[in-house]
Amino acid sequence: MKATNLKCEYLYNPVGIDIQRPRLSWNCEGGVKQSAYRIIAMSDGKAVWDSGKVRSDGMHAEYPHTLVSRQRVEWRVTLWDESDKEGESSSAFFETGLLKQTDFTAKWISGNYSVSRLRFYSFKTVKHIAASGDNMWDTHHIVFHKNISKKDFYGIGSGTKRE
Repeated sequence: MKATNLKCEYLYNPVGIDIQRPRLSWNCEGGVKQSAYRIIAMSDGKAVWDSGKVRSDGMHAEYPHTLVSRQRVEWRVTLWDESDKEGESSSAFFETGLLKQTDFTAKWISGNYSVSRLRFYSFKTVKHIAASGDNMWDTHHIVFHKNISKKDFYGIGSGTKRE
């Protein structure tokens, strides 16, 4: 028996969840009925939770520990079938977003151009500005002044309307 469709908060491998104790779920494949499960969770290469063998036909569990911002948890499920035969394990992960207001420390990165909020920039205008060599959108080089083991960049921008 094998666990399939591993989800956290009803999502496959979610990044940026804001739930302190997320719900984990799965489906079964290759057996008549699940008789038990075991979940092992790792974070930063260390085991943070081992449920042990839990006698249950339920295909869900709640993560029992409080999470911190930007924490990645890799979890593995092993199932036992109706004959108490241990099956192959399956794995997935989830990652938390920023959970506390004090964790929001980002700064805006913007180009060295001015945009009139009263003017509509059509797709043709944008193509013309780009073709003319004006730097409406600047290429940004991000310099980090310390060693960083993990980088996440989340970008937003306004769209353009095609004519």
